[in-house]
Amino acid sequence: EIFEADPDFIPGLNTGRQLTKEGEDRNTLSKRIEDCIEKKIPWDEELQITTMKGNAKWVRTIGEADIVQGKRNKLYGSLQDITERKKTESERVKMTADLIQRNRDLEQFTFIISHNLRAPAANIIACTEILQDEATTQLEEKQLLHGLSKSATALDGVIKDINTILQVKSEVNEKKEVIIFSRLVEDIMISIGHIIDKHQVRIVSDFSEVDEIYSLNIYMYSIFYNLISNSLKYCKPDEQPRIEIKSKKEKGKIILTFKDYGLGLDMKTQGPKIFGLYSRFHSHVAGKGMGLFMVKTQVESLGGTITIDSELNKGTEFTIVFENQI
Repeated sequence: EIFEADPDFIPGLNTGRQLTKEGEDRNTLSKRIEDCIEKKIPWDEELQITTMKGNAKWVRTIGEADIVQGKRNKLYGSLQDITERKKTESERVKMTADLIQRNRDLEQFTFIISHNLRAPAANIIACTEILQDEATTQLEEKQLLHGLSKSATALDGVIKDINTILQVKSEVNEKKEVIIFSRLVEDIMISIGHIIDKHQVRIVSDFSEVDEIYSLNIYMYSIFYNLISNSLKYCKPDEQPRIEIKSKKEKGKIILTFKDYGLGLDMKTQGPKIFGLYSRFHSHVAGKGMGLFMVKTQVESLGGTITIDSELNKGTEFTIVFENQI
């Protein structure tokens, strides 16, 4: 019945082994049988099988050797269908993961509000302060008003995105859209224009291989913004900051890299803590140490992974890998 076989079917070790899921499960069963035969060690394993009708099931298999006068006489045991229990366990794990993700989402919204709104707001304040200077020319006023308008539009866009996500109780996948990497970088450069001009920052991007992804805009904006801001915070004070952002396709995945030539980190001592909450590595830079923790959380919530490669006084490179959905 478990194997969904014909009434005249006679179970056996070889048949059971062949119906066990190919790979780790089948190898585990073979090893347990071998240990039982050679070393008299009983086994108790939970494995996946494919029935003779092609259905997937979970089973618990128990076996041991019958010892007669110190010699193995035969193997005997039992097979139990535990599919329903495994389904229940899987649902419980999913519910727990959903609750954890909801808590992360709350943290992300707090982070987005406190960080992503700050850049255009700071730009607006800087523009208005300069406009109050009586020495400002008409041409400068026109340029400042243009920058003020763009920053206000960017500010309004972030507020609208946050409002939309907070109002709609749906899955992340239902809120995704096509995002253009090059436009994302342009929007961020506008929002932090005063910083870029002040420090003469060079942001070099190459999205020639892949320039779009199907994802959640507010999270992608936050990821790009914070990795760029991170590079600016930890640039070398005596050098012109340079940030390189590239994308490529590899084995059905979209890979993004963010590289700078700033202060860098000692990966041996600081590596394990880089994405930790409230982790800070340079005391001369203001901050609470939430940035990289939130970037990692957002990347993972979108189904991606992020890694870092850094060397002290030589720079840092972040690599993000997403499943290709375009």
